[in-house]
Amino acid sequence: MNLEGKKADPVLIASILVAAAQLARIAVGSEIHGYVFRHGYELEVMVSCALTDMYSKCGFVGLGVRVFETMPKRNIISYNSVISGLGLHGLASQAFKMFEELQDRGFKPDESTFSALLCACCHAGLVKDGQEIFRKMTDEFGIQARTEHFVHIVKLLGMAGELEKAYNLILSLPEPMDSGIWGALLSCCEVVGNSELAEIVAQRLFENKPEKSAYRVMLSNIYAVDERWDDVKKLRDHMAGGGIRKSPGLSWISGSVI
Repeated sequence: MNLEGKKADPVLIASILVAAAQLARIAVGSEIHGYVFRHGYELEVMVSCALTDMYSKCGFVGLGVRVFETMPKRNIISYNSVISGLGLHGLASQAFKMFEELQDRGFKPDESTFSALLCACCHAGLVKDGQEIFRKMTDEFGIQARTEHFVHIVKLLGMAGELEKAYNLILSLPEPMDSGIWGALLSCCEVVGNSELAEIVAQRLFENKPEKSAYRVMLSNIYAVDERWDDVKKLRDHMAGGGIRKSPGLSWISGSVI
């Protein structure tokens, strides 16, 4: 990629860095970083945040932190970028320190800050810390939980084997609910290995997102682990035919299907 001789602005540069991060193209991101340095764009907070995010998502979180540390100016978006990067790599303790630092510097955490912190807890398996962060967000900072926050909490509980708690949490949420929350629980069922709850969760997803084949693939994989080959065949036949048969109503109570 060659931007030399062409007019670029912070928005264009940040957009290219976002694309490089999504594709994990570290070579492109590094080339843009060189351009940024040569043309003085490192003073732009938007560009520096995009660099931090790009390096973290490409697996070079240390370089992302270094970019953050050299920022002449920082704002809450800067802190959110570095906290998110640390969280993606399971560096929860460092993410927590950044959270304390941003408050010490007079910045007010926002919903993205807490999403990044909850993500850090998920990757590090810190259930109690995640629950405390969620409580602080709602009770101390008055931030209303959004879909991404609930997804993180469901994953945090589910991956720790607390599937029933995660399920009951979802049931307590008001409708309409984003299907991504149910999808998070289904992915936990796949990892932990719970076909009974997976069926109930999948039923919800099939009703709300019948066109999304990924959920049916997950359920099929769960059946396969349990060697429920007839169910695997039925589900895959439906997938191949493009039809979905509505399952009988099911409920989950204290680990039992009724």
